[in-house]
Amino acid sequence: MAKWTELAKEILGSEDEIQRSYTVNLNDKSGYLIMSNRKLLFLEEKGFIRVKYSKALELPYYHISKVNVTPKFMVIIDNNKKEYNFTDTGVDLKKIMKELQNLIATSKW
Repeated sequence: MAKWTELAKEILGSEDEIQRSYTVNLNDKSGYLIMSNRKLLFLEEKGFIRVKYSKALELPYYHISKVNVTPKFMVIIDNNKKEYNFTDTGVDLKKIMKELQNLIATSKW
């Protein structure tokens, strides 16, 4: 199991599980966008030879007020109007947005 997966499972706990994950950039930091049943995580990847991961974002779905996609960005706005700007690394941001919206609609809070 990859180290980022282990960290994500530890953060999510036993009552939540990973549904989707993508390699993206958040505000120019590279890492993994992880969507679970209940929340959105971003684990930042640091290092080259000795790669380490740290939690840069943990956002429950009920705190997300808006999701927008442009050709190069996906912007998530939380209830406090804070913006999180994701850029792709070869993935379809529209697809990610649709999957995120589906998970938000079916989240179990």
